Amino acid sequence: MYYLCKKYNIMIEIEKDYFVDMEGRIYSKRKFNALTELKQHKTGHKGYVKVRINRKDQFVHRLVAIAYLPNPENKQTVNHIDGNKENNHVTNLEWCTRSENSQHAYDTGLKKPYTGIKDRGNNKFADEWYELFNQGMSLRKIGKQYNVSHHTILRTINKRKTLKIS
Repeated sequence: MYYLCKKYNIMIEIEKDYFVDMEGRIYSKRKFNALTELKQHKTGHKGYVKVRINRKDQFVHRLVAIAYLPNPENKQTVNHIDGNKENNHVTNLEWCTRSENSQHAYDTGLKKPYTGIKDRGNNKFADEWYELFNQGMSLRKIGKQYNVSHHTILRTINKRKTLKIS
């Protein structure tokens, strides 16, 4: 069902008494049968905007895409073309696969390629990490300094210990 707002924006009903416009605003007609815009909130570390509909949080970008964007290939992921997760305008959204979305993130610089050191058991930093750890530096600090996970540091230190003992 379509609904015409006083601003002459066409909105599409996404659930009973809930509407979405092309700008990414969500409205409810549940209270007093009057149209009111719902508050939107960001989620955790991911930064996506959500809205609560019928006691359930839903991603605004998905609601806009489902309402306005055709999806003939039945792709499951919605991509923000400009990389801004708060820009939920229909012109900034597109359907894509997970791998297309991931590739887009690398191409636009939203995601950085892994540049850390992979531990193959012959890590040239093993002795340095072992010394830093013995001097009291935390695994996380060592990891940050060398751009690797603290798990990699721990595995390397443990391998070094077993190799030196035997």
